[in-house]
Parts: sequence; C-alpha cells; structure tokens
Amino acid sequence: MGNSSKKMLVVWLLAFVAVILNFLASRSNMQTLREHDQLVAHTRDVQKELVDVLSLVKDAESSQRGYQITEQDRYLESFERAAKMLELELTVLKNLTQDNPEQVERANQLGELIQDKLNLLRKTIAVRKASGEVEAEKVIKSGSGFSLMNDVQKQISAMDRVEEDLYQQRINTAENSYLVAAITNIVGGFLILFLVGGAYRLVHSELKHRKTVERKLRETNQHLDSSRQDMAETLAQLDAFLQNAPVGISFFDPNLRYVRANHQIAEMNRLPLAAHWGKTPRELRSDFPEEILQDFKHSLATGERIPDRILHIEQEVSGKKRVWRLSIFPVRDNLQKKIGLGVIALDITEQLHTEQQIRDSEAFFRSVLENSPDCIKILDREGRIQEMNSPGRKLMQIDDFEQIKGRQWESMWTPEQQQDVKKAFDLATSGSIGRFSGSRPTMKGTPKYWDVQIAPIPGPDGTPFRYVCVSRDVTEHRKIEVELRESLERFRLLTEAIPQMVWATDASGQVTYYNRRWIDHTGVTVELARNLGWRELVHPEDLQGMHDAWEKARQANSDHYVNEFRLRGKSDPNYRWMLTNAVALRETTGEISQWVGTMTDIHEQKLQSEVLERLVELRTSELLKLNRSLQEEVEERSRAEEREKNQARELRRSNEELEKFAYVASHDLQEPLRKIQAFGNRLTQKYQSTLGEEGQNYIERMLDSSARMRRLIDDLLAFSRVTTKPGNFEMVDLNLLVQEVLSDLEGRLLQTGGQVIVGKLPKIQADALQMRQLFQNLIGNALKFHKVGVPPEVNIASQLIGTNSADNNDSVKPACYRVDISDNGIGFDEKYLDRIFEVFQRLHGRDEYEGTGVGLAICRKIVERHRGSISAKSQPGQGATFEVTIPSVQI
Repeated sequence: MGNSSKKMLVVWLLAFVAVILNFLASRSNMQTLREHDQLVAHTRDVQKELVDVLSLVKDAESSQRGYQITEQDRYLESFERAAKMLELELTVLKNLTQDNPEQVERANQLGELIQDKLNLLRKTIAVRKASGEVEAEKVIKSGSGFSLMNDVQKQISAMDRVEEDLYQQRINTAENSYLVAAITNIVGGFLILFLVGGAYRLVHSELKHRKTVERKLRETNQHLDSSRQDMAETLAQLDAFLQNAPVGISFFDPNLRYVRANHQIAEMNRLPLAAHWGKTPRELRSDFPEEILQDFKHSLATGERIPDRILHIEQEVSGKKRVWRLSIFPVRDNLQKKIGLGVIALDITEQLHTEQQIRDSEAFFRSVLENSPDCIKILDREGRIQEMNSPGRKLMQIDDFEQIKGRQWESMWTPEQQQDVKKAFDLATSGSIGRFSGSRPTMKGTPKYWDVQIAPIPGPDGTPFRYVCVSRDVTEHRKIEVELRESLERFRLLTEAIPQMVWATDASGQVTYYNRRWIDHTGVTVELARNLGWRELVHPEDLQGMHDAWEKARQANSDHYVNEFRLRGKSDPNYRWMLTNAVALRETTGEISQWVGTMTDIHEQKLQSEVLERLVELRTSELLKLNRSLQEEVEERSRAEEREKNQARELRRSNEELEKFAYVASHDLQEPLRKIQAFGNRLTQKYQSTLGEEGQNYIERMLDSSARMRRLIDDLLAFSRVTTKPGNFEMVDLNLLVQEVLSDLEGRLLQTGGQVIVGKLPKIQADALQMRQLFQNLIGNALKFHKVGVPPEVNIASQLIGTNSADNNDSVKPACYRVDISDNGIGFDEKYLDRIFEVFQRLHGRDEYEGTGVGLAICRKIVERHRGSISAKSQPGQGATFEVTIPSVQI
C-alpha cells in the first residue's frame, strides 16, 4: 500500500469516525431534548391535575351549599359525583408525582385534607337532613370548613409552586441542551467537511477510488441533511413551547428588536406576531413606558437581571388597563457573551383585583363591626381586651378606651359574675360558643343588664387565636321580665288574700289553678281536680245544672259564667250553697284562652232570704269589681305577651328571609355571572380572530346581559340592606354630604356638561350612609334623564315647614324640612307617580336609559325609615321636582 493510499485510508477512517461520533452526538442530543420535553409536559400534567382537584373540591362545596339552601336532591347527586371524581383525580395525581418523593408526601397530605373536607361536608348534609337548616348553619359557622378549605388551597399552592420551579429548571435545561445540540452539529459538520475536502484532494492522486469517495460523499450529505432536519425539528419544538407557554415570553437582539415572541406578547401589544419582528417596543407602541425601556437597556448593558417591573397597558378595545409583571434578563451564549435580551411577562390584573376584593371585604367587616348596636370586643388568647367597637364604647360610657385596653375581660365583672364569665370563656377556648347573662354597670356607674355571647376566631391552623365577645344591652327587656314576674306574684298574693275560693280553667274547662282557700275547704288539689275529683263534692242534684250552665256559656261564647250549687267540705259532711262567678279571658284573635272565677259561700244567705238578697247584691258587686280588676290585669298581661310574641316572630321571619336572600344573591347568584364574564372575556381575547363578527356580537351581548344582571343583584342587595340595617342616627350636615356626592358624580357631570346648584341645606339627625345613597340616587337620576343636546341643570333647595310642637297626648313632634331636587330633564306623566317608586318599575326602555328600576324604591325606603315622605311633580318635557320631607330629629 502506497503512502497516498495510507493517507487516504487515514482520512476516510477519520471521516468515518467523525460521522459516527456526530451521529451518536446528534442522536444523544435529540434523545435528551425529547426527554426534557416529556418532563416539561409531565410537569404541566401535574399542574393541570392540581387545578382539577381544587375545582372538584369547590364543586363539592357548592353542591353542599346548594343543598343547604334548597334541600334539593340534585345537589346531593352533584356532590357525590364530585367526591367520586376526586378519588380518581387524587389517584392520577399520586401516580404523576411518583418521581418526586416530596410531592408524593404532599399529595398524600392533600388527600387527607380533602377527605377531612368531604367528611365535614357530609356531616353538614347529614345535620341538614336530620336537624334542619338552623343546626346545619351552626356547623358551617363553626369555621372548620373554611379552615380546611384554606389548608387544601395552601397545599395545592405549595405543590404548584414546586412544579413551577421544576418547570423552569427543565425549560432552562432544554434550552441548554438545544444549544449543545446545535454546537455539536455545527462542529461535526465542519469536521466532516474538512475531511471530505481532504478526501477530494486525495481523489486527484488516486482516481481508482473515485466511486468510493463519491459514495462516501453521498452518505456524508445524507447525514448533514438529517442533522439539519433535526435542528429544524428542535426549532419547531422551541416555537411550540413559546406559543403554548402560559406567560408572555419575548427575545430581543442587542438593538432591542424583537427576534422571537409568543401569542401572549402579541395579545399584550394587541398586534399580530408578524408585526413584531425587527421592531423595537417603542416602534410597536408609542406609549411604551420610558422607564421600562431604560430597564431593558440597563439589563442589556450591565448583564443584571431585573426580576420585578410593573407595566400598565391600556387595552384599545375595552379602554381598561391590564397590569403585567415583567422579568428582564440578558441572554448569553455558551461563552457567556451577551447576544440579546429576554423578557417574561405575567398578567397579574386578576390577582390585583382579588387583592382589592380582600381589602374591600376587610373594610366591610369593619363597617359591620362599627354599625352593630351591640358592644363587640375582640379578646386575645389570654382573654385580654384588644379592640371594642364605637357603639360598644358608647354603651359602656367609655371616654378613653386605652384605660381598659389590655385588661382581663373577666376582671371587668363583679366577683359574683366572674365564675359565669370563666365558664363561658372556657367553652369558647374549646371551640364552642359560651353564653351567660348578668348585670354590670357602665364605666360611669349606669346600671346595665347584659346578654353575653363569646365565640372563638380560628387561626390558619384551626385553633382559636382570638375571641369575639358580643354583649347586648337587655336592661329594658329585663325590666319587663321583672315587672311581669311581679305582676304574676301580685295576682297570686291577691288570690290568696281574698276570702273567696279562686279557680281557673283552660278553654275546655280543664282545671289549671285553685287557691289555698279551695284546698283548705275541700282537700282537693289541682292534680285531683284534673281527674274530676271535685264532682264527688258537689250535690248530685246540682251536677247536671252546673254542666248545662257551663255548656250554655261556652256555646253562646259568653264572657261570663254564673251558677249556684251545693258543695261539701273535707271535714263537714253537710252541703253548703256556693255561688261561682267567672269571666272569660280572650286571645287577640277573640278566642277564649281561659276562665278565671271565684266561689263564695252563700249558705247563710240562702237560709236568710231577705238578708241574702242584700248581701248577695253587695257581695256580687264587690266580686264583679274584683273580677273586672283581675280580668283587666290578666287581659293586659295577655295582650302584652301576645304583642311581644307576634313582633318577635315577624321580626325573626323577616330577618331570616332577608338573610337567605342576601346569602343567595351575594354568593350563588353572582358566582355563575363571574364565570360567564370570565369565560366570555377569555373567548374574546383568545379567539377573537376565529369567532367572526357575528360570534363577537353574541359574546358582547352575553357580557352586557351578565353585567346588567350583576347591577340588578347589587341594587336588590342595597334595597334589602336599607330594610334590615338598624338606624345609626347622628347629626348630619347635608351641605357637606351633598358636596361629597357631587365629587363622586364629577365624571358624569363632565360627560354631560351639567351643573348642580346647591342652596343652603339644614343639619338633621339621620343615618349618614343612607342619606348619601338617597341624594346620590336622586341627583344621578336628574343627570341621567336629561334632554338630548341640552346640558342638565339640577337645583337643590330646602325650607323649614314645621316647628317643634306637642300634640294632645303631650308627645313631641319634631320640626321638618322639605328638600326639593329639581331638574330640566325629560320629565314624566304624573299618572305614573306611584309606579316610579316601586321596585323594577321603569318608564323607559333599557336601550334608552340604563338602570334596573330599583333606585327610587331605595329612596322611598330610606325616607320612610327616617319617618319622612317623598313625592314628585313633573310634566313630560318640562323636568321634574322630587320633594323629600324629613324630620330634623329622630324620636
């Protein structure tokens, strides 16, 4: 073999080895990329399973809440389906996390939490079935379900964060593998080309190996085509990753021009992807913030990562601003040379909205606390007073709360009451609600009697970390109870003091009471009398007469029963004549509730007829007076008791209905609307180009309808709160209040070009929040119902229409003010005057003027709660004047 042949052999051997090595390297790189892609997909599968599990838990809770409210079996079926699906989803989740022991442990803990949550939901359903809605509400209000749901959400969030971190690690690894594959293919290609060039030079010296060299060249070209195809596939996979990423990702060259971006970035800029290539951010959007652009340049120049920048972008279609969190980082090659800039954008608009809702919820809780008529205190774990609402400080006559802040709540009570206080607090620490009643004067010595409840506030771990104590001032109610007991005691003492025998029966004649005179005379107790033991003491000839007289009085629905009969005593076998005289006590419905009567010994009168008539007349007169006195007192007591019972029942029924309505309206009615709006917005954002004009029109109409429904629910809630919220009356300067309302309506005034002229307004005692809503509704209507092309003009004036005076009953009538709100709007026909103050009544179509038809109904309810009146004067096309008459003080 010649020297040239040896060289050729060496060259071809090297080429063959290079091809084999390049093939193996490419194969290894492709395998690595596929494995990384599978790991990325696996991570997304785990995150999807976590979302599905949380959704099923919420579905189960919603089904339980639906059954709690409606007691319909279809909610139970939905609950059981969600429970079965949860078992399957948890099994899938555990299988998916087998490659991560920490996630396996978290998945097991999540399964236990979800099982506890389902058991609690089943317990609530069982209590609802067995004991009714009230007992089930107690289980719900214990806070265990809320705590378990928080634990489930925290566990899912922790697992999702772990998977997100794995996702980022695997993405970074995939990108590095891609760079390694590209470099390997390029180096291998250059090496092969070099060897092929050497082979070509050797071909000139050895023509007899031409065919062999040509064949090897074809094989080499095939390998190069395969490598290029693999690189193209890798680039396609990278593009697929970018386009399917849940966040916006973009890459810029050193001149800050777009080289790659996904659809999230295109959606953020409201431009097609193709419009981005080769353009700078400022060229795409002239409003792109200068400070963000400077951050881009700073990161590119210094190589510094900028992890958290907030970008506000106004959407041209809706006019609303979306908020994005940007993470800016330089892109380097394997030699750590900066080759561009990367930006990751995350839409946090909904997150910020949720945080605002949480702040609003806390403000609402604080408002409820401050508007409660009861004394509400917050205690720490040791029972020390930390907070107290303003009404409570007024009830307790506390001028400086700092004087009692930090004091033991138990020490605020008398030594006699402290044992009851301690028992109630111990119940609260065990998770129950402690209750007791007792007297405790205010800080200024005013006697008060309190009905107290204390309940735990569970912390994140479910154990109490605070306690809420509600003390209700029941001093007046206590006085009524004491007076009632005293009245009953007076009645008993009176019946025991008079010389007659006194008896009482129910409406059917069943004995319910005998005084001591009867028992001493006959020896028959009430228990024996109920078994008709008294019949043995009555003369047999008089029994039928007694029965006939009794039945006659009952059938005639008479108020009186009078009869004479002979009765013997326990120690005297001889019969003596008795006169019984009874009156009927009636319910408020007119039905007889009981009979109260006396028996008088008239035996001597029967024997002495002349003396008998005079004595009977005199005695009967005295008895009638006594009976009338007894009847009046008993009737008054019965009427007072019945009025109190009726008022309590009606108030309880009304509050329960309004609470149910508010609960359904604020939760179950609004939840579907939120989903409709959320998914409608997603359809508009993601599939706008594929929906077509008709599809977009349908979605816009759907979103408009859901928005109107939300406004209607909010107005109904406002209407119900006016009815149920107790009056928090204080002196209100209407001048300042109207100026605040005009400040809120400034946008509408600028939009319509209108003006509001306000005269001098009075100061009155009123609920400031309700007065604000009253004027906002009336002024808002005046600005809304204006003539086309004519700027609205609203005039507000007041006048005193009465002074403080007293009526014939010496009751004080406070002075009244009339406030007129006039406008130059479209007006209305006065035949519809009564209609406009009704709920859901509109005089114009929804397409002409927005609204739900509840605003004026709320106005009338507010005025009536302030013991005032509201009316209006108007003619079509000539504006309207609403007249509000309201007392200066609330008595």
